[in-house]
Amino acid sequence: VIQSIATILELGVPLAINKAVARFTAKEIDTEEISSLLKVFEMFFVGAALILCLLAIPLSYLLAENWFVFSSLTNQKVFVVLICIFVLVAFRFPIGLYLGVLAGLQKQVQMNGLNVLFATLRLGSAGLLIAFWLPDILSFFVIQIFFSLIELLVIRKIAWNSHPDFRIDMIVSWDSIKEHVSFAINVGVITILGIVLLQLDKLLTSGFLSLEEFGHYSLIGVIGLGLMTIGYPVAAASFPNFVKLIAENKKEELKREYFLFFRLVILMVLPITVSLAVFSQSILEFYMQSESLGRAVYNAFFLFVIASFFGSLRPISFGLILAYNQQKKVINYYFYLLPSYSLILFLLINSMSIVGAALGFLLMQLVSVVVFFVIAIKTLDNNKVPYTLFRIFLVPIGLCCLAAYVLAEMLSFRVPSFHVITSVLVVYFPTLMVLALALYSRTEIITGTSFLLNLRRNSRYNKEKEY
Repeated sequence: VIQSIATILELGVPLAINKAVARFTAKEIDTEEISSLLKVFEMFFVGAALILCLLAIPLSYLLAENWFVFSSLTNQKVFVVLICIFVLVAFRFPIGLYLGVLAGLQKQVQMNGLNVLFATLRLGSAGLLIAFWLPDILSFFVIQIFFSLIELLVIRKIAWNSHPDFRIDMIVSWDSIKEHVSFAINVGVITILGIVLLQLDKLLTSGFLSLEEFGHYSLIGVIGLGLMTIGYPVAAASFPNFVKLIAENKKEELKREYFLFFRLVILMVLPITVSLAVFSQSILEFYMQSESLGRAVYNAFFLFVIASFFGSLRPISFGLILAYNQQKKVINYYFYLLPSYSLILFLLINSMSIVGAALGFLLMQLVSVVVFFVIAIKTLDNNKVPYTLFRIFLVPIGLCCLAAYVLAEMLSFRVPSFHVITSVLVVYFPTLMVLALALYSRTEIITGTSFLLNLRRNSRYNKEKEY
């Protein structure tokens, strides 16, 4: 809950600094403006972190006294642990700002390397501590606070030193940052509305379904949303590049980049989606070690997996829309979507239970990805919306689904039966090849294969050179 509050408090600041830094690399804004913006956002994050720390004592007392039920822990221990949780979130709160700077400079490898390093130190040390030395919940959070403080100081220094023109001693120019603050607020509104839309089905199912059905739907949601997140790293890598190309007025290159990333997400996610969908029942039975889940659960899983595929495509178009400063279109769409989605979801859950919840989520994701895709295409001055939608979207999906269905039907006659994992792999690789042929021309496939081979060759050469 505290992490969710911190996410809301972020507004759209990390994305705003990401965009501003990308524009700075394209020389659209100057050193004074980017340094002023970074200093102001830093002050905002530090202030918000201090507020979280100040709220820690009264809120922890209220929660310990009136909310949690505990027996083996003392009231004082719970109170102190809750304070530690607030402090931990407060220390980690500004880190997103500095990671946004590295993302804007397109230093994703360094950024992710730092994330992996400090996550390993923070959580690995906490896990080892309570497993082998001091199995205590307070120790679990104290060690994380220690490493989070180190992470904050290290990443702050790296972010400020990541470009020679960043000036930490620059006097803040308030007039130059108004546009960026406005963008951050708008993105913050979008983030809040997006969180509500993404969690609305869980909220309604928790109230209208039985505990067992809600548990099944929550499990389906975890698997499906894991599939959806595959599109987010691609979107994170593409966003600063979109911003830079727009600032440099390279429209043709921007079109190529957008369709390149959009097709890449389809290639990454669709074969996994159809492989899971055609064996949805077997996968759930294997995972749950149960054959009595019921047809409704299998159907809901099938629908949620399809919905997650469409959800994975949305961030690419969303990033292009924000790169073009058209966030108001997204806000307007969300304001129309929220009441209509709530009503449709309510009716579907009442009439179709768990299947209705998954169907409503699928409809929301499908409509959203089409709307964002159309806005993005029009933003790129591409008037051939129906043709582009058919060529990039419908044809590859149709061919991939057809190939997966045919393969699954062929496997249904197998003797002896394959393991479910084997069946998924047998469907995955052929559908991946069919999809690649549908999405890319022969020249693109040859060029891409040569690029990967050269990348591997260079990597091997560098290793040998280091050795």
